[in-house]
Amino acid sequence: MTGTWDAAEKEVLVAILTRETVNIAWALSFRNLVLPKMSGILPLAGMPFDHARNEAVKMAIEQKYAYLMFIDDDIIMPSNTYFKLKERNKDIISGVYYRRNAPFNVCMLLLDEETKFPSHVKEFKLNEVLEVDFVGAGCLLIKTEVFKTLPYPWFDWRVDSQDLPPELRYSEDFAFCDLARKNGYKITVDTGIQCSHIGYSHISMNGINSVRL
Repeated sequence: MTGTWDAAEKEVLVAILTRETVNIAWALSFRNLVLPKMSGILPLAGMPFDHARNEAVKMAIEQKYAYLMFIDDDIIMPSNTYFKLKERNKDIISGVYYRRNAPFNVCMLLLDEETKFPSHVKEFKLNEVLEVDFVGAGCLLIKTEVFKTLPYPWFDWRVDSQDLPPELRYSEDFAFCDLARKNGYKITVDTGIQCSHIGYSHISMNGINSVRL
């Protein structure tokens, strides 16, 4: 274990968005995840994703956690993910994972200035910190202080909103990235944290490792 923190402040709240039944590979990876002693685990199930993530933020603030880490129950990450992301000392930082269904694009995107829609990053180097416009929240570490400066709701499901133009109808994680960027924060990715995305297919940097029949 590395790192230090104020004894009066808890270090990280790990919020797990789950459908309550998890893949055995995910369970084993979570068991191996190295976390500091001053950490909490918050499973979240049975509510919309944006509501669940907002509840996690409220708890992180109320219980004075320095960081909030989102882990989805279909993302398998390296055991050192938390400490590696923390060492980067970024306000908002994600690991790398890919869509689990075709097209198997990486879940980090840049805003296309012409179309106004985000497009997936096509190429990147390993073991660097890359600034992007949008990331998924499946493996995401955020300093809790970020939320104290942003208006509520921090996460907002806009996909079905008829009051917004199509290019702004974001999922809750993209809506958070949009809100954070507009308030001066950078969205970053540690390309050295390579995760797998499990579902009907099991996707990692090496492609499709297995497919459920």
